[in-house]
Amino acid sequence: MRPASALLVLVLFAALLLGQAPIGFGPTLLDTFTWYGSAPTGCTAGARGMCVGGQPYADTLYFTGWFADANLLPVATGLPIVGTLNDFTSKTCSGNFAVIQLAAFSWASRTSGKVQEVNCMSAFNQGINAPAGWYGHCTSGDNSPGCVWHSRSSFVRGGVWYVPVMRQIPAGTASTRDTTLIMSTDGGATWRNPYTVSQGGASSATGDPPLCNAAASGTGNPCTHASYPRSIMWPAVSGNLVAWQAVQYGQDWGAANPATTMPADVTDGCDPRTYTCFVGDPLDRSLARVLNSDLPLLDATKYQYYSCPAMSDTYQCPGSDPASWSSNYADRTEVGPPVKAWMWSNPATYIKEFKSYLIVGGITNGMIFASAPTLQGPWTWVKTHLPPGAQGFGFTAPVLGVGYDVVSANPPRIKLTMASDRTDLDANHQGSLRFDQFDLVLGRTSKNGSNTNQHIVGGYAPLGAPLVYSDSHAPRTIPRKGLELGFDFFDHAGSTPTSGVVGMRDYARDGIMMVPCHGPGYCDWNAGQGTTTQAYGVQIYNNGYQANMTTMRREYPQTAAIATANAAIGGLTPANAPVAMQGNGTYTVISVVNRLSVTDRQVPIWSTGTDSSSVSSMVALSYASATGLLELGWGLNNRWRFNSNWSMTNGSWYFIACTVQANGGTPLAGMWVGENGALVDKLAGVARASTGGTPTQTPAVAASPLTLTLYNSGRHASVGFGGLYVYSRVVGRAELGFIYQTLKQEMARRGVTLQ
Repeated sequence: MRPASALLVLVLFAALLLGQAPIGFGPTLLDTFTWYGSAPTGCTAGARGMCVGGQPYADTLYFTGWFADANLLPVATGLPIVGTLNDFTSKTCSGNFAVIQLAAFSWASRTSGKVQEVNCMSAFNQGINAPAGWYGHCTSGDNSPGCVWHSRSSFVRGGVWYVPVMRQIPAGTASTRDTTLIMSTDGGATWRNPYTVSQGGASSATGDPPLCNAAASGTGNPCTHASYPRSIMWPAVSGNLVAWQAVQYGQDWGAANPATTMPADVTDGCDPRTYTCFVGDPLDRSLARVLNSDLPLLDATKYQYYSCPAMSDTYQCPGSDPASWSSNYADRTEVGPPVKAWMWSNPATYIKEFKSYLIVGGITNGMIFASAPTLQGPWTWVKTHLPPGAQGFGFTAPVLGVGYDVVSANPPRIKLTMASDRTDLDANHQGSLRFDQFDLVLGRTSKNGSNTNQHIVGGYAPLGAPLVYSDSHAPRTIPRKGLELGFDFFDHAGSTPTSGVVGMRDYARDGIMMVPCHGPGYCDWNAGQGTTTQAYGVQIYNNGYQANMTTMRREYPQTAAIATANAAIGGLTPANAPVAMQGNGTYTVISVVNRLSVTDRQVPIWSTGTDSSSVSSMVALSYASATGLLELGWGLNNRWRFNSNWSMTNGSWYFIACTVQANGGTPLAGMWVGENGALVDKLAGVARASTGGTPTQTPAVAASPLTLTLYNSGRHASVGFGGLYVYSRVVGRAELGFIYQTLKQEMARRGVTLQ
């Protein structure tokens, strides 16, 4: 018979899996298929069809529209999956924008795949003056010569096909622009824009683009066509919004399929049975919704925008509250996927088995995935995928209607297919279609379970530290009991990004960031001011700019108000060191470090608290003056300290584990250092000393961020870091030895030999 406690654990675990579950990825890509260059089998192309092997070539190969059936589509017996082409070359046409059907594809018969032209949308594809009278305007009366039509991911609701379209300069960079929706009720054969819908006008077989009738190009020549004000739903939008990307939830039920296939458990204000929801693309991060009953009206006044004026770094207004949605476009609050990791131009997708959202962004030759329990977040990094051979990824999104196999419902595990356009081919074949199938498994929770570090934060190389946090004590693992923070510092793999996510993410528990900062108000990677990533991890160098790394809640400001209030630290919000390190705490701090130089001042390797000389409100591991003797102490300059009488050798790498056991005014401390493959306690037999005060003052460490290489007073060190791990307990000698051996192997993989 099982003990009652074991049965309780099983019941709780099962209950967890029935609720929202974090998304993780299996260790390998399940399958991949490149359209271009493959030999077709069993496919009859027909007049407007394209079999495996070549065309189409395009951007935005989104197959996100999913009809109830294919009755309205050109290949009525094919898949009811539809998509878009931008900047394309197809079988019978080319240009800026077209719509297509994925008529056939399966992993079992991949070479029998077929893409069918649905509509070449010819009125959109006549250059910068299409339709006649636009003269390259992005919006009425502007001076943006060269603007052309483009689209984003299409979607189907109630048997109606919708496509977001916008005027965009050819390079795709930021400009004020018009953006709107068009719709088709006959499977893409004909289309209507918002003005045509409002007037009950006839559909157009060429796309029905909004009309302008400007007299000429240039400032002062506004669009004068009578339809213009109503054909553009969001005129002259500025900033980061290009278009609204509809959130994917599943197959349209439509009149022909009354059985609802949309999920019934969405509670963030975007229940797809009631609303169609959108994420601002590419960098806006705001959310919009419209009632499904109002969607066919193509009327922007019917839309609502997620709004949370009270949002702080620790509070977000619930999307389920109607008060969190405003009809005023200006009230929208940016809460969507992080923008600094290329989470742009791709729609969010609800994975119903996990009751979580997934979004993918492109980086150089790869994809980055993030997940969230609600559209409002919080968004968590899940995985970076970089395929062999440097194959490039452009626009990409899940294809819920193809290769979506539920392996297990509890715990959830599915096979998910992504479609994207390749960017690594020659100029004539860039944008060739490719499919990739991923293994989605139950991911880590915030406070228990195990996790493999799979994400390369902001980097471009295919290596992340393969460290697993687990209490199994299996080889190459790190115990997770009491593990509060875990930074492997290898996520950049030696590549300093010129843009993108700032800092390293904690994979142990809270998911906060360790962010590089320097100078007044700058938090980013800056080699000239002392913050760089290296092949082994990170380097912080004292070259006069107070370079350091410090814990922040996330890598970007949560709101404009927070950004303004925290301007001195790059607009970010500090995150305090674990509670175990505060007050008179018990904890262990493990660091993998390389001292780069010795200065003539007391300088820290790590510290937290307030640097007061009269109270022990700070704790730090630091080295003293030119001797470099390592000390663990409290108060400014380690006034109440344990002196190891041992110093590191410049350029050598060390495993150093500092343990602190609360014991009133006489804390018990250890400093376990790896030497020649064994651990030695450098504080064994060492008494706590002081300078000018009682050596028995009780630690009272103030709540503050955990900072590397910098005292608040401006004293800072030059150190390389390969890892930092904080436990809310004293880790015993045996476990420390196990962690030491794990990290020795990991650092050897990076070309580093730990002493």
